Amino acid sequence: MLNLLSAIQKRPSLKNAIFVSGGNIFNSVLGFIYLTAIARALTLNDFGKYSLLISLLMLAAKGSDFGTNNIYVTKSITQDSKDILGTFISSKLLLTLIVILATPFVMKLTNIWDIKLFLVFTLAFLAYVVSFLLQALFQKEERFFSYLLTNLIPALIKGVFSAVFLLGFVVPNLQLAFAIFGLSIMPVMLMVPFSGLVKNFRIRSKGVAEYLKEAVPAGLSQIILEGWPAINNSLTSLASNFSNVGVFSLANKISNIFGIIAHSLFTVLLPKNAILKKASKSYDLTEMKIISVGILILAGIATVVSQIFIKVFFGTKFAGSITILHILIFSSAISAIHVFMESYFYAAQKIILVAKINLVKLATFVLLAIPATFQYSITGLAITNLICSSLFLIVLLSYYIKLNFHISKA
Repeated sequence: MLNLLSAIQKRPSLKNAIFVSGGNIFNSVLGFIYLTAIARALTLNDFGKYSLLISLLMLAAKGSDFGTNNIYVTKSITQDSKDILGTFISSKLLLTLIVILATPFVMKLTNIWDIKLFLVFTLAFLAYVVSFLLQALFQKEERFFSYLLTNLIPALIKGVFSAVFLLGFVVPNLQLAFAIFGLSIMPVMLMVPFSGLVKNFRIRSKGVAEYLKEAVPAGLSQIILEGWPAINNSLTSLASNFSNVGVFSLANKISNIFGIIAHSLFTVLLPKNAILKKASKSYDLTEMKIISVGILILAGIATVVSQIFIKVFFGTKFAGSITILHILIFSSAISAIHVFMESYFYAAQKIILVAKINLVKLATFVLLAIPATFQYSITGLAITNLICSSLFLIVLLSYYIKLNFHISKA
């Protein structure tokens, strides 16, 4: 234990990772309390629709990013150019327009079209675009407290409304629940004057096509990662009903704490690894081992704590999700290791390799998940998640060993 603490103390990146992870977990807890309030108030059918709306909103928000954040952070550190920010902003604007135009078609395709929901969806989406833009600037400058605030502000708002709902002052319907979730991000735009964005804001159309071309592999990987909950929910709704979507979504939400940890680790490690890449230094293998073992230990603890949580707060309403939850916790933990390890490949500009691995992972998952879900319902879907996350972590690890060797010999 002393050796572990000593290793962490010697690595500022690990301390930053713990800080960011802790902050994001706190934000997630507030978000989950809000989800709990909504799950208790809505019918299983409406809760399933709510879950699908949230998944699509987050997918749209990440679509406006499409890997451009990670490319900006990496290039702005490894290259000296004043044009990168202008190209980055212009790319964001173009992607935002594309997503807005596509949204009505997607909502109609998934049978959740409603003009009021669409307006809320659009406002929330635009606020998320600004939030993600700020996050890229803060990440590059390693201003991790400011980075956390972009998530803390909406989390606190949802926390307040959670208390209102749980205490019975207001009973939310589907529209109100989604409106609060979506619009809680809007106050983050008040951080713009303090980010340096206004001072440095510029539009630079030249180089946008090339920039987006570089971002495509990162964007594909990001869409696959962020779209995974939506894919799971869609498969569940096709093979079953909205009630099972709600059950699976709840289990997925709890297990996704490891996705939050993975994202936090990626946030901290990407600028650090970009600096190492620029200096032609090898990556920290001990750091990777510490993080991986820590994630797996947390997974074991989470299986016990989450089971108690569901029984206390939901009684028997979501009893069918406990087995699913245990499987998804370990699947998400393994995926978390996969995600934070991708930062090493991004810094080394091996993004195309990561995209290929994730595309094959997605194809394998869909091919296995469709028959498994129709045959064994959400249990089969959860097991398929675990199989794919384990298999492709091994694949990524084998490439990491080769990558680190080549960097150390450079």
